[in-house]
Amino acid sequence: MIEIVIFDTDGMMVRRAGRFHDRYAEEFGIQPGKLAGFFSHEFQDCIVGRKDLKDELQKRISEWGWDKSVDELLDYWFKGEQDINKQMLERVQGMREKGCVCYLTTNNEKYRTEHLFETLKLKESFDDTFSTCDIGFKKSEGAFWEELHKRIGTPDKSTVMVWDDDEANVQAARDTGFTAFLFKNEEDFEEQMSLCI
Repeated sequence: MIEIVIFDTDGMMVRRAGRFHDRYAEEFGIQPGKLAGFFSHEFQDCIVGRKDLKDELQKRISEWGWDKSVDELLDYWFKGEQDINKQMLERVQGMREKGCVCYLTTNNEKYRTEHLFETLKLKESFDDTFSTCDIGFKKSEGAFWEELHKRIGTPDKSTVMVWDDDEANVQAARDTGFTAFLFKNEEDFEEQMSLCI
């Protein structure tokens, strides 16, 4: 029987309206390639806590045509990606009221993690929250799920269900022994959950 459900943040609890680098390139007339290198290299180290995003952005913003501060850039970035999925949060609340333990995970560096969990108060809707920047591995890596398993008290994996909108993350969770589903939309979620809980 499923007793614990682990949710994804972006794409599930926060709707995706497009990624920052695509939105920025279009709005400011920058070639997407100018930003792509940063997100495929330095940013990947920020996600797992090896580098500080503000330090890395400071090295790049002039070539991106940004003439304000790094903090102002992060403000622009984060405010463009904070459309909370209230329907899903209400569903989580209902599950918790029935005794299901609900955790929230994110593939994020520390500043956006803080924005999501603290500023937007997503943390208040879950039993606990976990970010790759604290765990030290991406959700597409089995080591993330093994460490998360330890942090939630090593429950029997058959009692845990994982939901994520990224197939690589879902596969990594499955490879680690969890039951995991790809989040497509709210209707599919409800259908799958009705069969499991």
